[in-house]
Amino acid sequence: MRKKRAFKFEYSRKLSEEDYVQIFPAYFARKRSRRRIILSIAGIACVFWELTFLLGLVILSVLALNVFLPRKFPSMARTQYKNSKILHKEITFSISEKGMRVKAYALDFKSSWRNLSRWRQKDGWLVLIPHGMQALYFPVEKLQEAGVYEAVMAILSENKHEDDI
Repeated sequence: MRKKRAFKFEYSRKLSEEDYVQIFPAYFARKRSRRRIILSIAGIACVFWELTFLLGLVILSVLALNVFLPRKFPSMARTQYKNSKILHKEITFSISEKGMRVKAYALDFKSSWRNLSRWRQKDGWLVLIPHGMQALYFPVEKLQEAGVYEAVMAILSENKHEDDI
């Protein structure tokens, strides 16, 4: 294993409701077209056989929810933002070769890279999602300006936790 370049980047910001609505879908949305196609075929096949008719309807119903539910994300994000005590205060996101950290009002979480569940880069944001921890949001532009973007991407590609976007 090659030695990681030492770096540290810290980003503090008070997220507005519009910022949160913009980055909220990146936390949840996953593109799984191959899985959807296979499940659609299985659901349609089940509908045509009497013994599995109900199973087919359930599969197709879940797929329909999966396709149409993301349209509800903006209203879900607005509700979550309004109900949160933490999101209205300044939040500091930190990232280094050792791991990641989020600090805010009455909140301080640290995690190593091994604890990273998944990550994605979408709409100018890098979203890191560790197991059992608040998601961390980094504007890609700020990471590039600080000169740490390549080092972060190298660590992420080594860990291979990216969602298939």
